[in-house]
Amino acid sequence: MSDIKLFRLTNGSAKELVGKPVKLEKRLQALIEKHLEMFLHVRFVASEYSTGKTHAGRIDTLGIDENFCPTIIEYKRNSNANVTNLAVQSFQRIAGPQVDPMLAGESPSSSKNFSRSTRRLST
Repeated sequence: MSDIKLFRLTNGSAKELVGKPVKLEKRLQALIEKHLEMFLHVRFVASEYSTGKTHAGRIDTLGIDENFCPTIIEYKRNSNANVTNLAVQSFQRIAGPQVDPMLAGESPSSSKNFSRSTRRLST
């Protein structure tokens, strides 16, 4: 995956902004969580959210979008298949077995159980 390019537009000209890696994942996480609604239109729910004793995992940042669907953010230095798999596994842990219709490409609203489980997270 290639890097996302950002530009500053000033008086009709564009200048590319050079990115740099963050030394500490935690600093980036704190910044994203502080401005989550502004960046992604997602309401912050929890930091380091536990997925329970059964799975013994955690979600770096958990939020709820405007449709009451969980939004999971994992902060990693690499972008490979393992990072994507981790996010899907985290989602399955909090949504339970009712996540399967969504992974099959169906709308989340097509599953009544899924809707109920995501609303519980927002309280």
